[in-house]
Amino acid sequence: MGKQLYLISKDRQISTSPNLPGDSEIMDMAWSPSGDYIAALVRNDSSSAKGSLLLYSVHDNRFIDYCIESNNVAAVRLPLWSDNSQFVYFRLNNTNLEETPILVDVNGNKVYTVTDVLEPIAWMNSER
Repeated sequence: MGKQLYLISKDRQISTSPNLPGDSEIMDMAWSPSGDYIAALVRNDSSSAKGSLLLYSVHDNRFIDYCIESNNVAAVRLPLWSDNSQFVYFRLNNTNLEETPILVDVNGNKVYTVTDVLEPIAWMNSER
């Protein structure tokens, strides 16, 4: 049986996500600042380091798979969300065990490969 997320609201109501398939395991996760999404680094099965990035939509109660896979999901750093929760940045390990920076546009449903010369450590907000 797959694993799932358990969410507890401020008024102590408990809800669950759909099951992750098979022997999948969440290795790390990060809430979006808006609270609408959880970026989850998921290992496909316990006998492998391969995995992928999934986004869990709290309002739709579903996992969104952008088909972004990593050969070593345990070595992937925690995803970094933009302040407006539109983008999530992370670095995945590819077949050569080199890191590839990835930017996901959550609202536009697009995935971009980013130059590896620079690495963001935080997002700037022009509205402040």
